Amino acid sequence: MSAVRILGSVRGAARQILPMTSRAATRCVAPMATPAKPSGQAGFSLASARQMSTVSKFTLEDPEELLYPNEDPENGISYDLNWSICGSGVVPQGLAFRNLRAPQLSAAGGVSSMGEPKSLPFSKEIDREVTEGLGEHGIKLYVQDMALGALLANEVPVRIVTDSAAAALMFKNLCSTTRTVHLQEYQEAVCVLLLGNQKSGGEPFISVDGKEKTVYMGGTINASQLVPVLAELSTDAFLQKGVLPLWGAGDTECVYLSSGFEEGATVKHGFAYSPSGFCRMFMGSVAGDGSVVSEYTLMPNSLPLPKAIVMFADDATNAIPAASALEPAQAAFYYAGACAPAGCSEFEAAAQLVMQLAGQVPFYMVNAAAFSDPAAMRQAAAALPGKAGGPACALGLKAIEVPGGAAAASGEAAEATAQALTDKVASRCKSLDAVLAAGPPVPKKEEQREAQQELRGKGAELLLVHFEERAAFSVANTSTNWRNGTIPLTAGQH
Repeated sequence: MSAVRILGSVRGAARQILPMTSRAATRCVAPMATPAKPSGQAGFSLASARQMSTVSKFTLEDPEELLYPNEDPENGISYDLNWSICGSGVVPQGLAFRNLRAPQLSAAGGVSSMGEPKSLPFSKEIDREVTEGLGEHGIKLYVQDMALGALLANEVPVRIVTDSAAAALMFKNLCSTTRTVHLQEYQEAVCVLLLGNQKSGGEPFISVDGKEKTVYMGGTINASQLVPVLAELSTDAFLQKGVLPLWGAGDTECVYLSSGFEEGATVKHGFAYSPSGFCRMFMGSVAGDGSVVSEYTLMPNSLPLPKAIVMFADDATNAIPAASALEPAQAAFYYAGACAPAGCSEFEAAAQLVMQLAGQVPFYMVNAAAFSDPAAMRQAAAALPGKAGGPACALGLKAIEVPGGAAAASGEAAEATAQALTDKVASRCKSLDAVLAAGPPVPKKEEQREAQQELRGKGAELLLVHFEERAAFSVANTSTNWRNGTIPLTAGQH
């Protein structure tokens, strides 16, 4: 079956187009052409007419019948899947398969290069190369509809469309399994378009269209850069659903919301929290060479809450201490102001979920910029669970002394950082009074106004004294000039 190419954008609208109605084709054999009249002949004889009537008979053949709908999803013919792929940005012109099992994908093979992809800025040329490559006539497409988040209540749907069954298998092993949603109702939060067979023969690449939440890959199934990209593009989708994504690694003892803690961790690449439960993000993990290891098949989907959570800021002023223990509202404030992951714009939803989670699990914060050695920073973070904070620092945080961390700044640097954090969180969490109240101490607006008025008053007094002195000097100087027979000129009179 050949697909109809749709002009213009097919995203979103394509799923609303109804399938074309069937048509039965009837084929006729055209009559033979009438011979030309001989030159100089007025007309045909009766015998000639009889001969022509015998030759010019119409022949009617049996009609050609087309069966509609002529679908066979198991063999790659599915109208709903074709329209759904159109909605993902590709116009299929060959067979297409959805959610094949691992043995089927393994047997189908496909491009399986593990070259490290080069990160490229998104462009229309990249979109055209990938979508047109996947939409070439006769290309088989493999679609895997998966999820981030192992619990149904916590999941966000993600999809891959690729010409490589090996790439589809990589995605299947990496992401969490989800229930099958009818294609007419399906809408992914993030889509990966992976072109295994690059026409240009260029180096492997990865590119991100943040607006359309689409990842473009070419020439490789290396997943080393895919995980952080999926995290960034899906963060807001989780928060809009009332789920807090916790990107990082850890176990039941502690979860670290940063990269660099994967070694020895029970779960890598992240967790998801909501009132419905706590779970891991992925079904597999990415090894050092970019391959995917399916290591969580025996792990239950629902996990117990960890005993501690450590989040990370990057404050170069060192006003934020090297390590500190946080109250629930403080955790929400500093998450929104200094520790939110890339891709987050739903700050109020995030702050509410953090405050809720911090009421059940102790939260700690590490200022990565306070450490000159990343290894010392990781060691300090690993030693935090169970520790209590000390006296409040300039920002009102209960600092914890850790080896290798710089001392917290105070004075003007702390005041400037406190004001900057307060302004940032106030713009992001306007309606959350409890979160705003948990911020660092800053001069109240009224106090600031009174101080400004006092400064203006002192400035006016100084200005008045200055003018009085200038006026006295001018009068004395003018009198001297008149006595000397000269006329003083102002600046505008020269």
